[in-house]
Amino acid sequence: MENSPLIPLTEPEARSLLGLEPPEDWHLSAACNGVGRYGNNPFYPPRGGDPSPALVYCRRCPVRLPCLQYALLTKEKYGIWGGMTDNGRQALRRWLRARGYKVPGAGRKRCAYDGVVVPDHLAA
Repeated sequence: MENSPLIPLTEPEARSLLGLEPPEDWHLSAACNGVGRYGNNPFYPPRGGDPSPALVYCRRCPVRLPCLQYALLTKEKYGIWGGMTDNGRQALRRWLRARGYKVPGAGRKRCAYDGVVVPDHLAA
């Protein structure tokens, strides 16, 4: 995949993001649950900052794909979600669209996805 995301997805993983909604409580099982709650949050590095501290959690996270689904559905513009930066998520959307897949959250306006509550430690 050109402009590959920070943690690469296989094509079956990328296709699995489509047409599904993440479970409502996915964030409770996240490896990052509680990280960055009191101070620097590695999931929101400064522009051009190093995302690798966040990726340590993403690589071992059991809910990485639901996290990425959430970010795609809500058109999350900031932070590391599912092992990807916003640029990585945009590249994934382009890659999926180029293959004829309908991309969740596509369109000009940000989606208001009310099925999932953003965990406090990830809220910007």
